[in-house]
Amino acid sequence: MKINNIDLYETCDQIVESIPNYYSNDQKLRKLYWEVGKLLAKSPTFFYEKDLAKQKEIYENYQVIHNREVICRNVVYLYFNLCQKLGLNCRMIEMDDIENMHFNHWALVYENEGKKYLINPIPDFYRVQLGFSTRSFCHAENYFAYAKETFDSMSDDYLRKLDESIGYLNAGGYYTDELFEKFSNELNNRLGRHIVRTSDAYQDYYLTLLDLICNKEMTLQEKMNSIRKIDVDFDQHKNVIQKVFESETIHEDMKKIMHSIAYKKLIGVPFPFATVREGSDFIRQMDVSNLENKKKEILLYKFEYMMCCIPKLTVPLTGYIENKNFIEELCEYIFPTTEERECIHRHTIVQENEGKNEYYLMFSLKDLNGVDSFYCFYDHQNKTFQMPIEPIAFMLHHHMKPLKNSTLHDKMATQFDANILCLQDSFPYYQESKINHIL
Repeated sequence: MKINNIDLYETCDQIVESIPNYYSNDQKLRKLYWEVGKLLAKSPTFFYEKDLAKQKEIYENYQVIHNREVICRNVVYLYFNLCQKLGLNCRMIEMDDIENMHFNHWALVYENEGKKYLINPIPDFYRVQLGFSTRSFCHAENYFAYAKETFDSMSDDYLRKLDESIGYLNAGGYYTDELFEKFSNELNNRLGRHIVRTSDAYQDYYLTLLDLICNKEMTLQEKMNSIRKIDVDFDQHKNVIQKVFESETIHEDMKKIMHSIAYKKLIGVPFPFATVREGSDFIRQMDVSNLENKKKEILLYKFEYMMCCIPKLTVPLTGYIENKNFIEELCEYIFPTTEERECIHRHTIVQENEGKNEYYLMFSLKDLNGVDSFYCFYDHQNKTFQMPIEPIAFMLHHHMKPLKNSTLHDKMATQFDANILCLQDSFPYYQESKINHIL
């Protein structure tokens, strides 16, 4: 193996040396897969390069890894050499390509105890870096298009036992992606509460109470009669309402009543006080298609929440593509419906830096008319984001450009003098200061 990244190869050798001899072969390979995968990133230089000669140079020079960025051929070569040092029975195989007509795909075959497995490391990089379950380790069903050989698969239960034995699972025996269900519930709780408490029904009741509390001319009975006119369940609520006027405070019990009233007007059913996941249940029951005036607010609230979380969640990730792949999976948790996901578009933005292309993420959100009206730029290296931005002016200012297959490419070609988008027209409720209050 030629050496141009001594620290990478030395680290890989240290990983090999640290794997206990008493481990089974499956444990050794699994540990190697996990630890080495944390060091590497899929090469955007190769996968976004349009010059076939440059791509071929990277593809043919598979014995060398630059900047810890890999393609299928050199990462399989790396794993093959490390497996040999561990005494594992592995070999490299070249397969018919399913993505790129110019270059064949390479994978690693592992044989043990009469079974034969296929391994394709790159798609799992972001998953092992974040403690997720894996999808490309000894799962033959993911390679049905590679029909030259027949492979076995390790079951999910067996992989979980392997991961538990080598210390891969999180505390409590969970993969990170399994913990994301809690993340999704938290988001829905926050969003549900936000939507209910910013609704007209809640705000009208709240503001009426405030006006009456501040009114020193009205008697208590007059104030109670005023509320009777707007609360159809006044007789059930009157004791709580009276306490509000006597204490001159809109306390939590009163907020629950207003929440229940607003919930019923939005959903058509009473608020289920018995559940502690009321926000999450609310979002799951809400038919967004019947709430046109809330649809864009829900979308932007979720997007802001996601962008505030991403810098914290992506700290272990090594490269642009790993960040991109993770964010795509995260979107599936935050935007579960097809309608929502169709409103969000991801763009790859390129900036040349000392002869090397750096890749960044830009997002566009469509309004109800299908117009890109809200843009966000994410710097995965520095874990920062900027929004809202005018995309063309932003790219010109930072000497960036979109990939040619991006919808922004045509936009940039025709709008060099683009004015700042009128965000208040498309998202009139948007306030930049909201971002600081989401988490």
